[in-house]
Amino acid sequence: MGNKKEIRILTEEEIDALIGKCEYDDTRDLMRILRESGCRVSEVLNLKVKDVEFADGCAVMTVNGKTGTRAVPVCATAPVLKRYIAGKGNDENLFRYSSYMTQWSRIRKLTERLGIVKGEKKRVLFHGIRHYAATHYLREGVPDAIVKKLMGWSPESSQFNTYSHLDYHDVMGYMKNGGNHYQPLFLWSNICN
Repeated sequence: MGNKKEIRILTEEEIDALIGKCEYDDTRDLMRILRESGCRVSEVLNLKVKDVEFADGCAVMTVNGKTGTRAVPVCATAPVLKRYIAGKGNDENLFRYSSYMTQWSRIRKLTERLGIVKGEKKRVLFHGIRHYAATHYLREGVPDAIVKKLMGWSPESSQFNTYSHLDYHDVMGYMKNGGNHYQPLFLWSNICN
């Protein structure tokens, strides 16, 4: 880990604050989609209308990232995706005028304004939301194999250990339930509130 830069993992409260205080609809919606899906920001910003399908109240995004193409289901943010698709052709990008740098700049300014990064040396990046999502999948009891599939990792990938930021409280939540099932502190149904 010597030359890797540390990424600041945002807490649920910090992400809620960013979403609640963001004045740009596309940035706010992007954060919501990233939080639920665990996708890389480039995977979502490069989505075209034809890459999203709807069924049973959910959406399935076919994303193409560093590790290839994969299908990522989202339910809480399906209405958000429907809104971006409305009136666009199959080959149009969902986030028409967004670039990574525009979005990152907005988030960076917002984190500074809210005091989230005050005095810290770690960077706050969209990628931190990906770490957050992987950790919360695990906290909800999603099996390791499913988390790896959602995140786009191979079954033998070591990324799983890098992204799972479980701590003492997670162990206690599991043990208090008799070791049978983790009692989640986070509910996916609250994602778009």
